[in-house]
Amino acid sequence: MDMSHLSSREIKPSLHSWENKFARRQSKFYHTQDKTVIDELRVDGTFIPSNPDRPRVQLQDLRDGSILIEAFMQSRRIGNLDPSTLFDFCILKDFLGSADVRALQQRGQDTAVWIGTPPESCARTDIVLLDDRHDPNGGTSASRVWDCEEYLERPPRGENILVTALELPEFFSRLRKKVVLLLEQHLHSGFRNHHKAVVQKEEQSDPSPNSMLALVATVAPANATVLRDFLDRHVASRAYFGASTFELEFHIPFFSLRRGRGLKDLRLLNDQPFRKSRSLPLPRNQKKNEEEDFFHEAQVSMLLYGIDEWVWTVYCCVDTYFGTEPDHRTYHDGFEDDLGMSYGVDAPSGGSRELRFPTWNPREYFLMVLARRMMQATREWTNLVHVFEERLIHYEETANEDESGMKFPFVDDRFLSKTKQLTWAVSTLQHFRDSLARTLVAWDNFASAELDQFNLGSGEALQSLWWGYIAEIRGHISSLRSLQLVLTQNLELFKEMKNGVSS
Repeated sequence: MDMSHLSSREIKPSLHSWENKFARRQSKFYHTQDKTVIDELRVDGTFIPSNPDRPRVQLQDLRDGSILIEAFMQSRRIGNLDPSTLFDFCILKDFLGSADVRALQQRGQDTAVWIGTPPESCARTDIVLLDDRHDPNGGTSASRVWDCEEYLERPPRGENILVTALELPEFFSRLRKKVVLLLEQHLHSGFRNHHKAVVQKEEQSDPSPNSMLALVATVAPANATVLRDFLDRHVASRAYFGASTFELEFHIPFFSLRRGRGLKDLRLLNDQPFRKSRSLPLPRNQKKNEEEDFFHEAQVSMLLYGIDEWVWTVYCCVDTYFGTEPDHRTYHDGFEDDLGMSYGVDAPSGGSRELRFPTWNPREYFLMVLARRMMQATREWTNLVHVFEERLIHYEETANEDESGMKFPFVDDRFLSKTKQLTWAVSTLQHFRDSLARTLVAWDNFASAELDQFNLGSGEALQSLWWGYIAEIRGHISSLRSLQLVLTQNLELFKEMKNGVSS
């Protein structure tokens, strides 16, 4: 299908394209997905079959997760050209280092973290939303045909469906089970092979060190490098979009504006809140007892990888500690049909799709979630920039007025109050502008080199659906560019104001 009419400015000669082999069963590789780091790891930190005679690591014997973390970090090093250094993945290692390995074994650990607001008597624990299902129509066919009424209009709900919320020990146990069946489709959208899951705690789906350790321990060794790079980008709050072979990935950092001091990330990194919350500069005259406005760091990340279009998985990490998606714990609640099957909504997409009509095509699922999460990030950025711009305009118009409204030279007091206010504003403007710039550059790189992964070459109806998602994403990118321009213009103005203050 000719794509030039829709994306002529973005589609350039492709560096990557979706390989035809993914539309054919790669059953000889399925068994690799049922191996896990914890079950393949030896006590000396090597994997089977490197040292088959060495004893296996036993979870109950571990004092901490250090051997798991180190083996995970060192996975698939490339000889002397890829040596291990102290600084490799240092933020991720510090974050994982605070995990309590006992949280994978026992229910009700004191060190675990509750989702929501528990009664005082309740134990606190991580919760995972899990969606695991097989496509009955995948059958024993050797190739996939997606552009048909069956998948476009009313996709099958699936068989052997498990849609549930699991505490971390049950989730960990589930991931260790061997679940790949050679002749059945597995729909995977979530944490780890063959599962859909979003780690959640404290009214949000923020993945904790404990939950990430569960992923580290249960990922297939063949996929450890992919997961390691994904978690590193998420923890470090990097902007990234990628579509390399069967690895589709995005990371979208943004800031969320909320009113009140009570919103704080309870996860810690080096004894500080993992994601930071700061008050918005230049508050207008507040009424008595009126709460301040704070902007909160946030990140939405998703990784989709697989063996072929029958067997694939998604990891989705969403920061919501500041109060977004307040009903995320009920995503999997829903009505029951005549057979007693309960349906909810898809969690990684923020509840945008009913689970009774799941998306079985991996590339389509990736685009659907990306479009929804870009909408979320754009809305948060828009609210933040517009409120901040209103404050900046008000300050510019009133900062050098006396009570009668008369203008006077922009003179600072002996406490350098205006200089401090303007320095704060300039620093924040630059922080916002640079964060937006990183996201836009990451998208431009992705769009210029890798969007051709989503060119079907045939199947007009399905291709039209996919390019509809991409057009939606491009619309959000355009809005973000406009917001970046607003920030840049105000940054230049307030730099001049700061430089013009006299003491």
